Order: sequence, then structure tokens, then C-alpha cells
Amino acid sequence: MEAIKLAISFLGSIFTMIGGIILCLQTPVIGLQGLILLAMLAVIVLLVKYIMTILTSLNTPILIRTDFNTFLSTKAFKEKFNKEYQKLDDLAKCSLTLLLLDQTKSGAWSNTYLYRRIICTEGIPFAKGSLTGTPLALFSILSLIDNDDYDFIEYLTSDLAETLNKVIQPDGQYLRRYTVGTVGRVPEMEPARHTSGGLLSALLIGDVTELDKISLKYLLKVNSLQDSWDKGIVIRTLLSVLYSKHFSIYYKLRTYLFRNRLINRLIDESKFAKHQSLIWSHPYEYGQDINNQWATIWALYPLMSDKLLSIRKRNKIKLILESLINSQISASESKNALLPSEIDGTNYKGKGEFVFSTVLIPTIFRSFGREDYLQQALARILNNSEKIITRPSQPSNNDVKSIEGYFAWSAMCLTAASFGVAIDKTSTKLIMKLIKELKGIQFNLNEPKDISTAISNCLSSYNIFPNELIAPLQISIINLLKYRNKIDEEELKLN
Repeated sequence: MEAIKLAISFLGSIFTMIGGIILCLQTPVIGLQGLILLAMLAVIVLLVKYIMTILTSLNTPILIRTDFNTFLSTKAFKEKFNKEYQKLDDLAKCSLTLLLLDQTKSGAWSNTYLYRRIICTEGIPFAKGSLTGTPLALFSILSLIDNDDYDFIEYLTSDLAETLNKVIQPDGQYLRRYTVGTVGRVPEMEPARHTSGGLLSALLIGDVTELDKISLKYLLKVNSLQDSWDKGIVIRTLLSVLYSKHFSIYYKLRTYLFRNRLINRLIDESKFAKHQSLIWSHPYEYGQDINNQWATIWALYPLMSDKLLSIRKRNKIKLILESLINSQISASESKNALLPSEIDGTNYKGKGEFVFSTVLIPTIFRSFGREDYLQQALARILNNSEKIITRPSQPSNNDVKSIEGYFAWSAMCLTAASFGVAIDKTSTKLIMKLIKELKGIQFNLNEPKDISTAISNCLSSYNIFPNELIAPLQISIINLLKYRNKIDEEELKLN
């Protein structure tokens, strides 16, 4: 109702202005004056058309479960790829279990993120997790479960909602930490991408406060978005703002214009890449550049179904994404291998293994309506089932920055969901119970055999996972418990 009132008020002001002009002229509307009036009427028609589009979008769900039925119905997929469907279901359950174990005590993601920050001497932020990355895990899990699984949703989001409300500041920014200044403790704020991630998490949870609205005002004034992932997460957040009922038509109009400018900047930046495989390649101090590339792809692919974005601009983004994705597929060692974790800047050949990109590709192809590569993309996943479970928890060549963690498992959940896999309430209850038991295991590096036995017995007793995935799942669980133990030690030092 608020948006409708604002729209009517806005249009009323326009018509009042036109009437005033005509009265002031006190002459027939001809010649140049007539042309001016016609131009103004044309602008009004365009504004009305846009406003009506926005108004019809107010009660649209916040894109938690993307609709792929126009490309290949989930029923048809089950019939055509029955064997693949079952394996995706198994991988989804394993990935969900690891995601929940990787969730930090604050409800954010993740322990693997905090571990990377600690080893890279970046410290633990006040939110005890990545505000930017948390929506990726949240979005994927909510896509995978039943919409009315309220007990699980409460389990998933309650701590996170409390953390968001605690960390957000009166100006809409998020507190990173306190530093010691000349006059005592001085608050240091998170960069804008984390403010964006916090707002998107609030939108996905459905717990939007007045401070979240102030966060939007802050984001619409930000000029410090330098890297691709920074822009990508803000664009993804603003997409949800446009389809949310929590914001007035005035802020939706501002959001629409600001988002278009950001999209144009990303499109322009893609033209200056040395090679297609290096588009939007920007690393952070505690992560890999390829991770930020694929996080940006994750942020942008929902634009393919965004009716508020022009077809011309959607096609531009699609061409860029296809170019980047195809070049990295070509750089892989073989059609059955995981995609590379690094692209050589000289010959543009790939090396290493990267799960995040490998498991996200089918979802992207479906959003493009490209069914021609689905069989091959799914085969690449199923040929590497064990690595998809283990590789994200392990550093490559002792490089802690290469630990993918929740990014990879989130993408696996999302791709499974995009093909119609859904984890029912019975399974989520068992997984919640399992997570509680796993977190209760006392981690002792001096007794690795005892830990392995305890985890193996625990997994086998629940009868959730296929036998061939028990061993790889066990490896990642041990790694996650090790990382959590290191985080606990670091927090004790800080206290």
C-alpha cells in the first residue's frame, strides 16, 4: 500500500506540474510548447510503465528457488537422468552436512573462511564469518529444503539473525572490530561488500529492520566498489531489493538506476581482461582470484530471469559469462577432470583442481536455457564425486588460500536443487541430530585413529549417506573439526 500511495502521489505531482505549465502559457498548446508537452507525456508513460512493473513485483518471492521449468522440467529430468538424479541427491546430503558443520557459532559462514583469515594473519571479524559469502550458503540451503520445514529454517537462521542485528551499526554499516586509538577503542567498519552481504542475508531470512533500510541508503551512495566480486554481491543484493516488499517505490527507483550503473561498469571491465579466462580476476589477501571470479558468476546468473533488466543487457551479460566459462572449460586437463584452480597468465592453460566452478556450471547452463552441455557437465561432477566432498576442505600444495570450503558445497547444493532435488523434513531432522553429535566429538590431534573411528561409527549409524561417500565425508569432517579447534584456540587468545 505504501508503494501504491507513493506512486499515485508521484504521478499526481507530474500531472499538476503539466497543468501549471499549460495555465501559465495561457495559449493554445502548439509549436515548440506542444513538442515539449509531448516529450513530457512520453516520459510519464515510460515512468508509469516501469512503476507498474515494480508494483507487480512487490509480492514476488526473493528468488530462493529459481524456476527452470521453461528449459527442462524437473519431472522430465528425473525420467531422463534417473541415475544422475540419485547421485545428485547423495552429493547434496553430504554437502549440506558439511555446510552445517562449517557454519560458525555466530550462524555465519564459515569456519574454513575464519581458518584462512587466521593463517593469513587477517584476524577474526566481529561477525565471526564472512558477511559477503554467507548469502551464498544460505541461498543454496534454502533452495534445497522444503519451504515449510520451519524447524530446520529456525535452526539454520536464528543465530545468524541475532548476529546481524548485533553487528549492524546505526549508519547501516557493519562492525568489523575495535582497534586501539589515542582516545580508547575505535570501531572499524567492514567494507561495503559485507554491508551488502548482511542486507542480502536479512532479505533471505525475511527479517528486515529499519537499520537494513539504512544499509540500502548507504549502499546507494558507495563509490568504493573496486573489485568484481564487490560489485557482483551488491548487484545480487539490489536484485533482491527490487523484488522485495520491504522497500518503498522511491528506493526501488534509486536501486534500479544504481544497479544499472554497476552492471555497466562490470560489462566495461570485462573488455580489459588479458584473456577471456581472466575476466573479473581480482584476489583478496586470504583467497584466490578464481574464487572471486566464480562468486561473481554466482551473483550475476539470476539476472538471466530478471524482467526489470533489458533483454539487450541480459544478453550482454550472458555472452560475457559464456565466454568466461567456456574458456575455463577449455583450459581443463580433460572433459572428465575438475576445472582448473589457476589459469596461467602466459599460455592460459589451467592447472590444479577447483570444485566450486565444476559444480556450479550446470546451474548456470540451465539459467541460460542451454541443455546441450548438461550431460557433459553432470558427467564431470559424477566422475569426481569423492573429490567434490574432500577437495574443498583441503589446501592444495600447502596453500591455505586454496581451501574452498563452503563455496564449493553451497554450489553443489544449488545445482542439485536446480534439478529438482529436495531434502525432506525427515532427512533434515537426522542431519541436525548428526551435526550435534559431530560437534560433540572431542578433537585430539594426538589420537587421530580414535577420531576417525568415532566419526565413521557416527556416520554409519544414521544411514543417510551411500557407503562409497562415507570415507571422503569422514576426511572433510576431520578437517573441519581441526579448523574449528584452531579457531577456538585463537578466540581464547583474544579473550
